[in-house]
Amino acid sequence: MTTTTPTTPAAPVTGVDAIQRHLNMGEMVLVAHLMSLPGDARMSAATALRGRSRADAVRFAHSADLAARNIELFAAVVGSGVVTAEHLDLVWGRLNRQMVTVPLARQEEILGHLDAAVNTHVTPWLRAATAPVSLTELRDRVDEAILDIAPGLAAETAVAEEDSATLRRRGNTFIFTAGCETTSAAIDAGLEKKVRDLLAGLRRERLLLPEEEQTSLPTPSQLKAQILMELLGNTPETMTIRVNLFRATRDGIHGTGAGYVAGVGWVDARTADRFEGAATTVKEIPLDPAEHPESDGYPFLLQDRNYLEGRDATCRFPQCTVPANLCENDHIVNSPATDPTSDGPTSVRNGQKLCRPHHRLKTAGTWTCSTPDDGFTIHWTGPDGRSYTTHATGPLARAWHDTPDDPEPD
Repeated sequence: MTTTTPTTPAAPVTGVDAIQRHLNMGEMVLVAHLMSLPGDARMSAATALRGRSRADAVRFAHSADLAARNIELFAAVVGSGVVTAEHLDLVWGRLNRQMVTVPLARQEEILGHLDAAVNTHVTPWLRAATAPVSLTELRDRVDEAILDIAPGLAAETAVAEEDSATLRRRGNTFIFTAGCETTSAAIDAGLEKKVRDLLAGLRRERLLLPEEEQTSLPTPSQLKAQILMELLGNTPETMTIRVNLFRATRDGIHGTGAGYVAGVGWVDARTADRFEGAATTVKEIPLDPAEHPESDGYPFLLQDRNYLEGRDATCRFPQCTVPANLCENDHIVNSPATDPTSDGPTSVRNGQKLCRPHHRLKTAGTWTCSTPDDGFTIHWTGPDGRSYTTHATGPLARAWHDTPDDPEPD
């Protein structure tokens, strides 16, 4: 018989600073682990281990990149609990943004000089900190270090950023970031003028209507969105988009009940009816993988691509949430078209949806995977030897698993 000695539970961490430091040191443990991996595997490992957003994985990957590059800085903070991965990501961002005008051949050299400046101006301050430090103060100290060693580079970066802009999407929200306040103000002023002109015209039109037919005017923010949409040559009413709606059917043609759209999720029956009414093509997709024959070529057939989208719902990499309609089609066992030593068929039973970054890592062999059940379950092994399992969560997978087995014959 084996006996074990009971262990005394660890004393609770008390005090705000103590709790913060305890949590922060946990993040540094993950950063230290990611440091041990190849640079191109850090973000995917962070995604699999954390199971949070892409932005979260990027933050930890950047932190590990900085820690691997600047050992002195990381050694000063790894056990103190005064910084988080967000702090290290901030330092990474303030330094790497200076590379926008630097030729690729010189970036490693210039980053080395900037890291040295950080170790002169910032690392001693972090080493002496007795409580979690402010992100704002850390930002200011890093910027001061950059201005001290490379004022010309900082000026060139500022000029380059004035001429830049970015547009990011989060769900149904688009975030447009102008390069500087001057550009932002100019864009807003232009939009405001157009909005005022539109509102004036709408008010005049409304006055011509009988009072009982007059309605509320659109808000300025709605009109700004309309202006930007019209710049694309489209409005929500005229824009043509391709959407796959997955829905149960009784006759193979007409849907019934709620529907599923990759990237959106489940929609109510009324919305599904509206989508179906606007559809130009309606096709029945067999649930049984065995009813999808192998293809002789390398690309997946359209019906097979649609099946994988409806089966997987998202990228099949551990914890990745990129919608399947934005993913690429991957052969779980490599196709001989890309790997002459492999014999993976082009079939839904050997297919999965992977976002482009995770598809590249799988193709490169950084991550490996296999399936025991025609793609419904995927077993992954990461570059650190850890194993993960993902399951298809789309409507076709759920419907297939809910399908009753054939009854036993009498």
